[in-house]
Amino acid sequence: PQRHGFWELKPPVQEGQKDVDPAHWTLVNGGNAAGRMDDTLRQSLLARVNEVMAVDQASAKFKGMIHRADWEAIQSYTKRVPVPMELALVRARLENCYYRTLKAFIFDVQLIQSDYLLVSKEKGLRKAAKELGDTLLQGLPV
Repeated sequence: PQRHGFWELKPPVQEGQKDVDPAHWTLVNGGNAAGRMDDTLRQSLLARVNEVMAVDQASAKFKGMIHRADWEAIQSYTKRVPVPMELALVRARLENCYYRTLKAFIFDVQLIQSDYLLVSKEKGLRKAAKELGDTLLQGLPV
């Protein structure tokens, strides 16, 4: 059985019926799984993310972009970054079939980049943020 978020479902319209069991709700897009990310694409994106995380584990190249805990040392981080995002969360979302579209994945990767650029003043770290995006989004329709 496929799992869907509540925002993707709508109750069936039946005249005179006030309460409908949510088990009988249908998808907003007409009752099919359109908009759900293809599993082959999801696995491909997950492989990219895992590869980047493996490189980081060996070199700490993308420190701070992988796990938000790395940012806790930076004073006023949450004041400067309105929507914190990390690659570990993106990986968890891919593993749990959270993303329905490629566009949502791309948004989160670009959000990691923009978060990092907001708090990083070092040229080398800014270059790493660009490289992270380039690596993860290579060949995708951005």
